[in-house]
Amino acid sequence: MSRVTAETNNMSNRTAELPSLKGLSYLVRELRYDEFSRQGLGIALVSVYGWFGQPQPMQYWVGLPIALLGVAVRIYASGYIIKNKELASTGPYAIVRHPLYTGNILLLIGMCLTSGLWWSWLVGVLFLWA
Repeated sequence: MSRVTAETNNMSNRTAELPSLKGLSYLVRELRYDEFSRQGLGIALVSVYGWFGQPQPMQYWVGLPIALLGVAVRIYASGYIIKNKELASTGPYAIVRHPLYTGNILLLIGMCLTSGLWWSWLVGVLFLWA
């Protein structure tokens, strides 16, 4: 199998036709579209937050339910997706256009609150923006 074919098979249909990139643009694209890279980044961020975090009890007890709500929204919304078959318009999609993104944002806000680190908000914004 040729290198181009192997690369195309690893990429989703959305990214197969995108032009090749280098440097930071390449890194951002890989983090967005490669599941293993995203999971690795998530584990790294949770580890950094856990190691350096300085949560105060009030921050922790406010942030934890927000993070858990984000996870619950993501789990609930993912059950309503039938990819490339029909438009999801029931369940959470009847309330919010992008409930998976909403769940991500809630999860990120909860993690930033529970970490107690001011710079976690900067990392969170960069994580959402990328």
